[in-house]
Amino acid sequence: AGARHSEKGFYASTIANLQKGRPRMWAPVAYAYFFTAVILRLLTKEARRYARLRTRFLAEGDDDDGPQARCSVVVERVPKALRSDDALTAYFRRLMGADAVHSAA
Repeated sequence: AGARHSEKGFYASTIANLQKGRPRMWAPVAYAYFFTAVILRLLTKEARRYARLRTRFLAEGDDDDGPQARCSVVVERVPKALRSDDALTAYFRRLMGADAVHSAA
């Protein structure tokens, strides 16, 4: 039989204290695969939950915010002819429909 390792303290319960070629060596490998599978499952569940909550938030919003806060966009490099509030509002109403534009400022 092989010589017993004589690790002390914390190292007595680590992989460093296992004898080479013994079946106990597979326990840490099995644990690592099991732990990885559990973590991946939890991450998948959390990602699905986050996606569901985020979609609901984008659709319904927060109690403190109005619908304009959720649907606002920033438009840059506006042509000079559309740089007044009225002209920009009229342009977006023609483009998106009258009900789709709250304001353009």
